[in-house]
Amino acid sequence: ARAAHKAAISEEKLGEEEYTKAERKKAILEAVSTGDFASLQQGGGDAKAVKAVLKVAKDFNFDQQLIVAAESALLKPVADRGGFDNIVFQQCEEQFKSLINAFGSTMTNCEASKGERAAKVESAVSEIAAS
Repeated sequence: ARAAHKAAISEEKLGEEEYTKAERKKAILEAVSTGDFASLQQGGGDAKAVKAVLKVAKDFNFDQQLIVAAESALLKPVADRGGFDNIVFQQCEEQFKSLINAFGSTMTNCEASKGERAAKVESAVSEIAAS
């Protein structure tokens, strides 16, 4: 019974950690997507914003070729962008959205199974109390 209790608590803790990690990563992506990346889409040219976007792109394993192409495209003012630059922006935006959605799904799944994990802990506690 104690082993089951320990396992249930461990599982509950892992679920909470997974949720917290997904929540943190999603928040980072959303902040950069709606902040630095959005400002670059509107105007471009801000080296500090480009650096922030590229750091997140690397940290979250965006496609390597996209990162290379983004280094120059993100710096260009809107008027100087060509078709390829616009594709780079579109691909970056899709990467952000995809990852944000994936972390959101992870959070939803963790939240959905939270009750199940708590029930296992309660059951294990009841077994210990009964013995």
